[in-house]
Amino acid sequence: MIIVVDTSGSMRDYAAARDAAFAQAFRWLPDNLRSDDELVVVDVAATAAVRLAPVSMTGVPASVPPPTGVPDGRDTLLGPALDVIGALPPTPCERSVVLLSDVQFADLPPDEAAGRALMSRVGVRAVLSLVPGEDIQVPAQWATAFPDAPPVRFDGSDSEQTALVLGGAAATATGQRLDEDAVG
Repeated sequence: MIIVVDTSGSMRDYAAARDAAFAQAFRWLPDNLRSDDELVVVDVAATAAVRLAPVSMTGVPASVPPPTGVPDGRDTLLGPALDVIGALPPTPCERSVVLLSDVQFADLPPDEAAGRALMSRVGVRAVLSLVPGEDIQVPAQWATAFPDAPPVRFDGSDSEQTALVLGGAAATATGQRLDEDAVG
């Protein structure tokens, strides 16, 4: 599972809740996912960088590493995150991307075929889109490029709800079922 974290300016209001949710998730994931499941965290804005290199659930650190400080620019770009994902070492795991973002990417593919080709190029099987607000206007182009990744909306200013959504996404990405009583 590769969590791609949008750290651009448009996501600044959700940063504190997101980081608190990561703290909860990093405690929860090792006890609730398979030991051979892997986790990667990539930050994205105008560029992208690995925040947490691939690690099995038995190696998940006790605390989430701090954001990488990727530069924000005029546009938020998906391409740099996919380039980083494509450069990750080979893994026996199927790669799923959990995108924590408002999906305001300036470089979305023009159609579903291009979206599938882009994900296939970097070895991604599935994309889950977590959008931290009901009022965020997801571009129509997102549904055109990634129709199998409709936004899962939640209150991104609530760390508990953010953690629950991350836990659900982790279960989906790894083909498991979430026991909501176990999260938190």
